[in-house]
Amino acid sequence: MSFPDLVNFYPRFKYLHTESFFTWTGVTPFMYPATATIPYECFYAFAPHVVAAYLSFAFGSLTVAAALFTRALFRRGVRLAAAAALVLLSLLCCYPVWFALGQANLEIIVWAFIAGGIALFLTGKGYGAAVCFGLTASLKIYPVLFLVLLLVRRQYRQAIAGVVTAAVFSAGALMFVGPTFAAASKGIQHGLDLFRQLYMLTVRNETGVDHSLFALFKRIFWRHAIDPHGASETLTLYLGLMALLTLGLLVGRVWRQPVLNQIVFCTVVCVLFPPTSFEYTLLHVLTVFGALILLAVDTYRTGQRIPGLTAMLLCCAATLVFLPEVIYHGKQWDGQLKCLLLVALLVLTLRYPLQARPTTEPSGMVTRG
Repeated sequence: MSFPDLVNFYPRFKYLHTESFFTWTGVTPFMYPATATIPYECFYAFAPHVVAAYLSFAFGSLTVAAALFTRALFRRGVRLAAAAALVLLSLLCCYPVWFALGQANLEIIVWAFIAGGIALFLTGKGYGAAVCFGLTASLKIYPVLFLVLLLVRRQYRQAIAGVVTAAVFSAGALMFVGPTFAAASKGIQHGLDLFRQLYMLTVRNETGVDHSLFALFKRIFWRHAIDPHGASETLTLYLGLMALLTLGLLVGRVWRQPVLNQIVFCTVVCVLFPPTSFEYTLLHVLTVFGALILLAVDTYRTGQRIPGLTAMLLCCAATLVFLPEVIYHGKQWDGQLKCLLLVALLVLTLRYPLQARPTTEPSGMVTRG
């Protein structure tokens, strides 16, 4: 493990708060939103033990999640040893976890806060959930979709709190980066534009492990980097279509579905619809997998059967495990295979209500807040 996503930026952060942070050409350009500089700077504060600081946070987050999930299984009548073994085996076989750790990618932070936000939402802590969702939306815009969970339940103040959180962190991060708000805005936007040009508008080796719908389109119809103007127009059209599709599905179907369907929908859309979505973003499918396992245990205990649940569990498991490289005509198609699994998971979510009993929420989940 070389931890490139963390180590490579370290020399650049010596110039943080100055124009040189954006203009220095010594290492990889910074191509993330401004809020991402905050966790990087926190980890770099532990130099020379930067990697140890990152791994401590990552393993700490995974340990807390594993302990809470083990307790949830135990409370549902699963023997403690069996519950612990299931959790340990799931983590050991979860390739996105090890990929994210090997890269030292910040997605582990996004995952921790979204998972925490979902847990807070399900236990009636709407404002806490909104802050978690808003914070992650300032790191990556797509998690703002999780605020739909609050809007569906008319928790408008909480949803507004989430939007305000995202705005405050985004603006505050630009001031933190400096040297001025305007200079930081210009520099960050330049980095985001560069990412768009290098990763979204071209076909690269990484396209073979990109499980977004747009990567599937590129793999089928684009053989190499094409005319930048035409590619940009195609991307703009794609983003518009995905926004309309998401809105249409929300209003036409998801709005009236059980809470677990809404959580699965938001999660899958956030990892499937963006123009690029690499292996580490599949961490969020682990959260869905856990929720579906709890529902399966509940229905087993009560002798019920939920159509589509087994298929959804299989889709999640196949998405999370390590798959051998899929090579066709000299090109890697691993990401596109997982894209199809995510599409299947989305279709199943829209088709089958994930609810153990007609009159209650799945798994005894509380949605007041």
